[in-house]
Amino acid sequence: MKTFYEQLKKIQEKHYFNHSDFTVYIHRQKTEVSAHLSISPEFWVVMDYIIHLTSAILKKPKIEAEKDIATIIKPVFERYNRKIEKVLRKIPEKEYFFLKKDMKTFHHIICHSINLIDKGLPHFIPSYLFIDSIENMNVLFPLHEKTCDPGTLARNNYPVLLSRYISSAFSQDLEEIINFIIWIKHVLPHAIPEDKVYLKNKMIMMIEDFVKEKHEFKKDPEYSTRKLIVELREIITLSYIREQMNDLLKKIKTPGANVSLSDCLIHIASIFIDTENFSPHKYTVRDLTIITNLIEEILLALKEKDQKKLFDALYTIKTMRSFLSEVSRYMLNPEADTEMLKFIEISTFLDESYPSMTFSYEITEILGNIRKILESEKELICSSHNVSIDDDALDLFKAKMKQIYSAKITD
Repeated sequence: MKTFYEQLKKIQEKHYFNHSDFTVYIHRQKTEVSAHLSISPEFWVVMDYIIHLTSAILKKPKIEAEKDIATIIKPVFERYNRKIEKVLRKIPEKEYFFLKKDMKTFHHIICHSINLIDKGLPHFIPSYLFIDSIENMNVLFPLHEKTCDPGTLARNNYPVLLSRYISSAFSQDLEEIINFIIWIKHVLPHAIPEDKVYLKNKMIMMIEDFVKEKHEFKKDPEYSTRKLIVELREIITLSYIREQMNDLLKKIKTPGANVSLSDCLIHIASIFIDTENFSPHKYTVRDLTIITNLIEEILLALKEKDQKKLFDALYTIKTMRSFLSEVSRYMLNPEADTEMLKFIEISTFLDESYPSMTFSYEITEILGNIRKILESEKELICSSHNVSIDDDALDLFKAKMKQIYSAKITD
């Protein structure tokens, strides 16, 4: 939440800025609206793409722009107009000022342009004014593959979420490939033919660059035998990953092959996990059980003023925080996801404030409410998918997370 408000403050202070620097704020705004109004995250991907197309079309000569707005923009806009108007009606301006402002700007640009074309007056479209308005957007400005949080777009796809999380430890480039494929999977159905070709070629090029990449040994004056063994292990693992990605590349480039984007994501996930013998709901219940138990421990520690108990709980959360943020929360419905985020933020605040034991009543009240909501979500998953809680699995997972966290600190 601290990062969120810092970025909001910067947005308020700046007229021109790099939108990619504000993705936490932008993604959070879209995620909250999606949760409150039950809107698919694909909605934001489509909005991003229409705004991108509109800006490009408005830069064309008037006659060409008129034709493209009527044949490309208008059909997609009419399909989503009811949802756009729903967002404009329902979201409060106080909480979503910049998002609502951008939605109004976008809605006005498209409606005004279509109205002028329908009346036979396309030459009156204020193209440069509209282009400037788009370039001055804060939240809906086209960010392409960064338009929406990739985890949100991959919600409930545990193999993809987990492989994305694991891959980030080996290669940032591989994580970017996964994120890109997740995004184009949502945007391709709405893309114009030339963009479909461009996006697929870009995906192939990203995979080719990753496969060709050579490892550079670290140059450290204090290079020890232990560091050599660790680095050699990384090289062997990365070599295997590149080999598997090269197999995917061959499949995609085989003449007549029809490899879907879902197939690509499954192939990448299978590099890291057994995608066939997998029980996502079991792992989700495991994570929710650990979280609700930890919240209970925190509440008890605060009540009893027990510093050691509070430290143990906060340390366990700290070791799991990245996993909860990148995997667990996306296996929940959007409403429960927002509660998970609140829990992560509150636990971070308590950790940064430690060893203080004095907090406002609101914090314990919010934690109690979060626990109830996540407990209900856990019970729902258990009953719907016949999942039982495995205490040994809880302890094993916590031990693994602590081991991984400890190894990162040591390195």
